[in-house]
Amino acid sequence: MVLADDLRLSVYQTALQGKLTEQLSSDSSVEKLIERIQRIKNKMILDGKIKKEKKLPPVDDAVLFDIPNNWKWVRMQTFLDVRDGTHDSPKYVPVGVPFVTSKNISKGYLDFSDINYITQIDADKINQRSLVEDNDILLAMIGSIGNPVKVKKDREFAIKNMALIKAVPDSYINMDYVLLLLKYMQIKFKFDSSGGVQNFVSLTYLREFQVPLPPIEEQQRIVDRVDELMEQIDEYAKIEQKLISLKDSFPGDLRSALLQAAMQGKLTKQLDTDSSVDELIVEKTESEPIKKRGKKISKMDIEVFDIPSSWRWTKLSECGTTNIGLTYSPEEVTTAKEGTVVLRSSNIQNGKMDYTDIVKVNMQVPENKKCHIGDILICARNGSKRLVGKTSIIDREGDAFGAFMAIYRSACNPYIYYVLNSPHFRKSVLGGAETTTINQVTQDMVENYMFPLPPIEEQERIVKRLEMLLPMCEEL
Repeated sequence: MVLADDLRLSVYQTALQGKLTEQLSSDSSVEKLIERIQRIKNKMILDGKIKKEKKLPPVDDAVLFDIPNNWKWVRMQTFLDVRDGTHDSPKYVPVGVPFVTSKNISKGYLDFSDINYITQIDADKINQRSLVEDNDILLAMIGSIGNPVKVKKDREFAIKNMALIKAVPDSYINMDYVLLLLKYMQIKFKFDSSGGVQNFVSLTYLREFQVPLPPIEEQQRIVDRVDELMEQIDEYAKIEQKLISLKDSFPGDLRSALLQAAMQGKLTKQLDTDSSVDELIVEKTESEPIKKRGKKISKMDIEVFDIPSSWRWTKLSECGTTNIGLTYSPEEVTTAKEGTVVLRSSNIQNGKMDYTDIVKVNMQVPENKKCHIGDILICARNGSKRLVGKTSIIDREGDAFGAFMAIYRSACNPYIYYVLNSPHFRKSVLGGAETTTINQVTQDMVENYMFPLPPIEEQERIVKRLEMLLPMCEEL
């Protein structure tokens, strides 16, 4: 997934700039928080619980971005206890204590499905200085750098080549804030990493790494707001994943995959309450008999696929009428205000009507050469093969359409518009699934094209679904 990951990254960055939440004057002081943490650490050193820390360099003025005035840029070791696991390689045993490395981090969790084991003696030795406890954060230091995980400790294990980031006892630092901080900062970790075959970051680098520290209360507000936004992004990610799965399941690009899936009834739920397709066809033919049917076409002449039982394979001529456009001479072209607009191929741009380049004629235009709102305008002939077959739905009344154009008129047009843009239509009528190998579409070709027709209610559901998903395809 691309867009969902970009959205997450954007949320993290905005949060760490203090732009997602309201800054309150009642928040506690970050300076006093740092002073209190230092007092706690000094006592822990005196009690022998941690080693004396090396003096950290002053904070560099060249920070990554601006933060609110009541925040502070600090070194990570200033407010956290940053350690690491062993860098040795104890002997593996068939049964023992799980030995966690960077390969055991998967999608924000520890994965014990493919794990090596070490003896209890070796694990105890490692855990004397690197004991992982509940709510600690682990971070890969070698290879796939970053991938921070907040630990929910439900078993004993030891760690190798992992940073171990712990909250100082009674500091009230929000480790969920630290987690999202590290998720964003891991980009810089990877950029700054060094090494030969395997990239790595050192413990010193992590301890001296500069991060923005907000007040305790603000840390919780950030976590709450980010959690809220991540739920929405996760829903978006599910839709994005469905689009990617569709692309893998069907030939061609993502847009084509969606249109093909729509024509197979795979985007929407079929409902027993839908009306009959047979009645839809009978209703059309009885109210508007079609004189010209064209040659008969059997299912063997086209590529068919399974469709829901409530759908029918039918010809476009069974559902609507087709007309070829107006022929006019250069002498009949006019610049007069009262002339009739004649729509041409250039008036279809990216599936939409575009009236920036128009031609008008000063002549009596027959009614069957005029188009109405809801008609589908089709480029029937063009010197450029790639333009043949492009379509748009007419959005205004009274224009004519030119000789190299065609219109299709039906109550099913919103759905049929997408049918005419599908890989099935392009392959069956235009000669190519993704491209066009002919330079003309005849009236017979359009009328005799067989396609899957769903009930009118299902058509509406498909159109609504495509109108939501297709813009995402453009973004992807």
